[in-house]
This record gives sequence, C-alpha cells and structure tokens, in this order.
Amino acid sequence: MNNGAALLLGNFESFVRMAYRYLNDGRELGNDPYITYVCRRLAKAKGNGARIVLNMPPRHLKTLLGSVFLTAWLLAWNAAEKIIVVTYSEQLALNTAYLLRKVLQSPWYRRYFPTRLAGDRTRVSDFATTAGGGVYAVSAEGSITGRGATIIIFDDPLNIDDSSNLDQIEKVNERFDTVIMSRLDNPKTGRVVISAHRRHQNDLAGHVLESGGWDHIALPFVAPKDQDYDLGGRVWHRKNGELLRPDAFTEADINRIKTIINPDFEALYQQFLGERSSIRISRRHFGSFTVAPPGADVVISVDPGHRSGPGHSFTVMQAWCSVKKEFFLLDQWRAQADVETACRALKIGTGNCQPAAVLIEYSGYGPTLARDLRKRFRSPEIRLIPTDRRSKTARLLHHIDVIQSGRIKLPRDAQWREAWESEIEQFPHGPFDDQVDALTQALDFMLENPKLRKTQQRCVGLTINNRGVSTFANHASRFGMRPAYGVLGRRGRKMRIFPEQDE
Repeated sequence: MNNGAALLLGNFESFVRMAYRYLNDGRELGNDPYITYVCRRLAKAKGNGARIVLNMPPRHLKTLLGSVFLTAWLLAWNAAEKIIVVTYSEQLALNTAYLLRKVLQSPWYRRYFPTRLAGDRTRVSDFATTAGGGVYAVSAEGSITGRGATIIIFDDPLNIDDSSNLDQIEKVNERFDTVIMSRLDNPKTGRVVISAHRRHQNDLAGHVLESGGWDHIALPFVAPKDQDYDLGGRVWHRKNGELLRPDAFTEADINRIKTIINPDFEALYQQFLGERSSIRISRRHFGSFTVAPPGADVVISVDPGHRSGPGHSFTVMQAWCSVKKEFFLLDQWRAQADVETACRALKIGTGNCQPAAVLIEYSGYGPTLARDLRKRFRSPEIRLIPTDRRSKTARLLHHIDVIQSGRIKLPRDAQWREAWESEIEQFPHGPFDDQVDALTQALDFMLENPKLRKTQQRCVGLTINNRGVSTFANHASRFGMRPAYGVLGRRGRKMRIFPEQDE
C-alpha cells in the first residue's frame, strides 16, 4: 500500500475531499468545521456492530457524506463488503448508486485502491466487485428478498411530503425493524447507518434513537447555544446563532427558510435541537374532569378563520377557567365556518357562560366577530389580540411546563377531545394548529390576569341560548341564560357552552 492510499484509508475526510473534487470538476470542498466533525464520526462505520444516525439540514452534503462517499470508502477498505443502500424512492436510489459508481470507476480511485467492479453484474443499482462484494440500491418499499448485507445504509427514509403522515412514518419504522434489519448477515457485527433529515419526532431516526445504542450525529442549521465539538486534536467552538455554512446563506435566505419551512424548520433544519426541542406532548399530560369548578371566571379564546369550506383554516372557540394554577377547558367549538355561523356560535357561547373576557385574534374575520359581539353585549371585556410575532412553537413552548406538569384538564367525555389531543400531539407537524393557537392565547391571558373580575352580562336586544335567539331588552341573566360552563348543569344534565357543529 502506497502512502497516498494509506492516507485516504486512514483519514475519511481526505478521501471525501478527493472524491468531491473529482465529482465537481476540480472544485474544492469548503473548510467548514462541520465537515471534519461529521467525517470523523462517520468513520466509525468501519467498526464491527456500528450503529450511526446522521441528521443534518438540507444542502449540507448529507447524502454525499453519509451514503456515496462512505460506501466508496468502506469498499476501498474491503472490496468484499456487501452493502445495501435504501432510500425513500427508486429515483433517489438510482442517483446515489450512479454517483457511487462514478467514484469507484474514477482514475484516482483505481490508482489508489484495488477494488474493481465485476463484469457480470453491472446494473447501476445492483453491481458486484471482483472480490465478491457489491452494492444494491433500492427504495424503502422495494424488494430485498434474498439479499444479504454486511452494511446497511438508509438514506432519507421519508419523503418531505410525509412529514405529518403518521401512517407512512409507522410503515417505514415497521419495515425497518422487520424486513431491512433482517438482511444483515451477522446482526452482531453488521453495521447500520441512517442518514436522514428529521421529519417528525417519531420518524425513523427518532424511532431507533429511543431504543438506545446508536451513535447520534446531529447538527442544527442555526446553533441554539454555544457548543464545543471534538475535531481530534482541536476543538470547534460554535457560537450561539452560528450557521453550519456561514458563507453559504445570507440573512435573507435564513428568514426565507424560516418563513417557508415553518413549522417544520425545527425538524428539517434544526434536528429538534432548537427552540422546539422540548415540545414533547402526549395525551397522558392532560387530566380529566366531569364537573367544572363552581364560580370560576370564564375566558373565551377565539382563533378565527378566514372563510368556510374544505381546505381553509378552522375557526376555534374555547371556553376556559382557572383555579389554583390549574386550567380547565370547559368546551370547544371548531368548524370551517363562514363569518355568520361563527358569529352566531360566539354569541351563544358568550350568553351561556357569561365570561369575564372574550379574546379574539386580530386575523381573518376576527374584527367582524368582535364588532358583532359588542353590538349584542355591553360586557364582558372583548379584546382583539394582535397577531403574535413569535412563532407558534415559541408561543407553545412558553407554556410547556404548564402542559407537561398535567395542569390542563379536559372534559372526560367531550366529543371534541380526541381531535384536540391529536392536534397537540402532532404539533408542529400536523395538518392543523388552530386549536393550539386558541390554547396559547388563552394561557397567555389567564397567566397575566390571575384574578379576573367577572362583570354582569348585559345583552342588548337578545337573549342567546342553545335553542336559538329570541328578542327582548333586559339583563340576560334574568331571562334564561344557561349557567352552562360546567360539563354538568344544575340538574346533572350534560350541557354545552357552544352549539353543536360538524368538526
């Protein structure tokens, strides 16, 4: 073995730089410290039984480093390696295999290493070496029956469009556990590398990391704090706010990425290491009640929609009260409704629970809701809440301790409870976040105003109840308004604050 081959085999980063130069017509790979860090960590894939997860943001050479160059380097060490490369699509598998073959057949690779491709198995995605090894590149759903491997590399298990597709996430995880891992010739000495952008807390990376025993390489796009990384003989000190590739992205690029990608920015770019890293909410965090605390002041929180019909955002109305630092969600109304329907629902809810305050976000038809409500009620305090400049995730994170400590209580048998808990669990990657917006708006207000003063409701021209609207002018409480802010009414009959709706 000559000195050049020894250097390239002994230093994966040197190999990477040589291969990158060849694939990019002589252009040099940059000197960003993360390249050294990732190469040093990935080199452990050479050891028996290695289990590695690599998570990096897009446009940071994840596939080249973790799939193309790593596979070529491992074959340079041992041409008899049998490597299966799995990706979410057949096309990505073909692209990866094409680049890999290009490196293996390059003049510099052939000059330094004895690894050669066999002439009797030469498909782009299925080729052999003369030493009995080879590479098989396949999609996650493709057939690998009869294939054995000493190394499995799973690159991008999920399409970006599947970020909130829980069925597909579970399907990939199950196939990995039952089918893909069974292809290792020797489960004890076989090696596995998962190279992926994060998509969801329960994606394949999260799935295997939860089981333990995996070496995790995770680098966020923007550093959430000061951190030191071992580069072998020297330290890379990354400061809070520093980019992985400072010279590759402008401030405008960063703002555009955050705006367009949000709310998946924390997963796709930050690897769950940024501001949202501690958002781990499950339905077990929510307690239950059957009868609400008597006499507690009620707050209605409204996240208004824009228009009715499928494909549009929901309008969400929530009635809350708080007692001894616990928060009770008494009732909820949620629908893809037009403004007239939403106005009627809000008037009924306001009349039924006589709230101390009604909070309406200043968006969509929110101003119309507030204006209509003020025409009918002289009180409660009706507030139009300006759109919060914080991200939705930052707003929820502000209350994460309240949630995770079990201080939010839900009606035990509410028909809307399943949808509510499902949205909270999936946030920020679920299809909707309107209920989360109403929740954070309510908590912001109640925590800032712990001692509300409920005022007498005065209804101008209307009394509103769940049966409809009738006209008269007097105190609403004297003419049959329901004190329905508990799940059970005075006679034990189940009641709702808001009218029924199609959810």
